[in-house]
Amino acid sequence: MVTRVLIVSTILILSFFSASSAFATLTLNNNVGTVKASDDYATNKFSDSWDMSNREDVWPVYTNINNASFSGGVFSGTAASSDPQVYFLWGGYPNSIASPRDGNINPINANYYNRMAIRFYSSKAGNAQLYWFYTQDTAKNFQEQRFIVEQGWNIYIFDSEYTAFKNNWKGSPIGLRLDPINVAGANFLIDWVSVYRTNTSTAIFSWNDLTPNGNYEVHVEGDNRGEDGLAQTSSKSATVDLSALRSGVHNLFVRRTGASPEDSSPVAVRVNDAPVVKVIDPDIGGGDDWASRIMGDPWDMSNSKDIISTKNLTGRNFRGGRYTAVNKGNDPIMYLNMRRKRINTTRYHRLTVKYKFNGSFSLVRGTMARMGWKNYPSRGWQMTDDLLTYEGWNTISHSLRGAKLDIGSFGWRGWVDILRFDPHEDPLRRRFYVDNVRVAADDMTKNGRFNIRYRLGDTDSSAVVLSIFADRDKNAANGNERLIFKTTRGAGDGEFTWTPDASFNGSNNIYIAVSDGLNNTGSYSTGPVQVDTYRPRTYARKSIVKRKRNRRKVARYLKLYRTNRGNVGKTRNRTLKRRYQRRARKYKRAYLKEKKGIARATFRWLVKDPYSQGEAKVKLKIKKRIKSKARARKKARYKRKYLSWKAKSRKTRNRTLKRRYMRAARIYFKRYRRVKTVYYKTVKNVNYGWTTINRWQKYTFRTRNAGTYRYYVYAKDPAGNIQHRVRANWSIVK
Repeated sequence: MVTRVLIVSTILILSFFSASSAFATLTLNNNVGTVKASDDYATNKFSDSWDMSNREDVWPVYTNINNASFSGGVFSGTAASSDPQVYFLWGGYPNSIASPRDGNINPINANYYNRMAIRFYSSKAGNAQLYWFYTQDTAKNFQEQRFIVEQGWNIYIFDSEYTAFKNNWKGSPIGLRLDPINVAGANFLIDWVSVYRTNTSTAIFSWNDLTPNGNYEVHVEGDNRGEDGLAQTSSKSATVDLSALRSGVHNLFVRRTGASPEDSSPVAVRVNDAPVVKVIDPDIGGGDDWASRIMGDPWDMSNSKDIISTKNLTGRNFRGGRYTAVNKGNDPIMYLNMRRKRINTTRYHRLTVKYKFNGSFSLVRGTMARMGWKNYPSRGWQMTDDLLTYEGWNTISHSLRGAKLDIGSFGWRGWVDILRFDPHEDPLRRRFYVDNVRVAADDMTKNGRFNIRYRLGDTDSSAVVLSIFADRDKNAANGNERLIFKTTRGAGDGEFTWTPDASFNGSNNIYIAVSDGLNNTGSYSTGPVQVDTYRPRTYARKSIVKRKRNRRKVARYLKLYRTNRGNVGKTRNRTLKRRYQRRARKYKRAYLKEKKGIARATFRWLVKDPYSQGEAKVKLKIKKRIKSKARARKKARYKRKYLSWKAKSRKTRNRTLKRRYMRAARIYFKRYRRVKTVYYKTVKNVNYGWTTINRWQKYTFRTRNAGTYRYYVYAKDPAGNIQHRVRANWSIVK
């Protein structure tokens, strides 16, 4: 059955009330109050019911519809033909990367969500069709339900009484479409759409009847055409399924059928507005941006250095923090400036692009983008499948790790040293705009903390119990989640600073559950937060190396030195004499330097951190052991003074003098102990910056000076944790 609820004009409603009051023998008791809202697919899946309050409630490609717009919680348009089409759930395009709200990754469980209701207005009566699809090809494997559309506002409830819906609503539909009216020029307004589960919102109604005669039906106000209503019974009470009704106040009445039909006066019943929460951070966009962190200059299109080169583009310029250009063919390309640096794909994999194009969406004309990259060492171009883009600004957010590829097979692994963005594939000229490009890491704790941000919505309750959980998976029913915070609050944006302990180290999904006493809902974060309280462990190895001479250079410099020194005595020309003397000194220095030889000391180091996603900021400090002659002389002088005063104290028998001499002796003894004849002088600081860890690496230090070198390994991970202990070791150069 499709139940149609007609909202009649104010005059008709007042007339109806007057007639019912004058001859009322049937009275519906007002003892229900507020009832819970039903289990709704869109609310549970997206934390955003299809209430037409935002553009995401409808797929942004409208077919045969003019003047489509959103206003005041209503989606409206005019039928441009007899076949206007509106998708509430789009299954996604074949060979494309799914958008976050595509149906192929968010299928409807029709066994659980077994009913559907739509409230919409039509300026003309006619027919409508409801379609649901099981594949991305909308010409195959679909089902439909035809129904009659009445003029005005109506609630259409699809239940088991309608044959097509009853027999064919099953499995896991990935697409849902409404063809609202088959009359060209008709205006329509859609208030809300709900795919829900029956009997998840019920209430017991009772009534008094002074002249009982026949059966009873419970209706929503305006349903005066004799359908079965929301419930049918022969007694004076009924459990009524209100699951089809959205939040707000609804007027219900009871109707006596049979020989003496009569309608009761309506009573107001409030359906609860289920609390809805959305986790804002952590999110799919991630945290640390590679370009900002490694190069110190994000790809925000604020200057021409963000793009190193382009292909098949004209009319290029940077304006107002955006890059804009027009394509010259169907393969425009932007190469992002990486400044000869490489992306560590183990850590950085979350792509976000904010972009738009002029004109309307057209799959035929190629309004889809792609990302491309080359790995190091090169394995050829890796190109993603289509990234579908629509009219207006698009914010594309995807993980490149495991992304489906159109070209290549290696994927987002290892190192990447070339990155490009292909804005569209339109063979005709089309201007586009790029606001920013980010390749980011997962969100991560910083200095042991992370700010969890969320948005809570509930229009009729100011005391919503909000609980935040950390969960290793995304299954709130298996008991793996751990409570980290609980509070009671009203609607609005909120933030909680989480300080996790070591037991949370690793990847955590944030789940927030909310309850207003009637309805319980929850939502997961779109991306994880990496918890890292682990302090990196550093390691260093000892090495011994000998200096090596280049015999050919030694012999050459010695020969040149002797030749020029000999020429000094042979010539009487003062200018030539000075020239030969300079050359002789030059080659003597080169000879003595080369005679020493050169050592290539290898400092091997390792930083371990299992939770840093393979990256840390590493620094080596190299020091040389120096023996100071001046300090040795000072130490010897203090020793002599100490021994002198001590000897004097032993010779004298005067107690006062003995104490005086011993005080002086102790002073010089302390000075003697304090002076160190050997110290370590810093000869090299090696700043690796953000580099790969969890494997042994080496730094080759070239020196001609023999001696003992000591090097220290410092590390700091992306979460802000410094090394557990500074490790050091020796390298001896002989």
